[in-house]
Amino acid sequence: MKKLLFSLTLLLGGIIGFVGWSIAVTQTVQAGATSGALSCFNDFDFIILLIFMIMASVGLILSIKEVRTDEK
Repeated sequence: MKKLLFSLTLLLGGIIGFVGWSIAVTQTVQAGATSGALSCFNDFDFIILLIFMIMASVGLILSIKEVRTDEK
């Protein structure tokens, strides 16, 4: 049960971090200055987003694994 809560926290933290970082980056650019939302991000921002995506992915994989072992 502890592993499931940890993995779900990891999943939720990754998702919230990804969305929060994306909102923060897009709000620092003046409205109409770029043609799209991805134009607001630089290389450093993509690295941070990749870390959050990996965090959420690991949390999802661990939680699925833990649920399957609890069913047996």
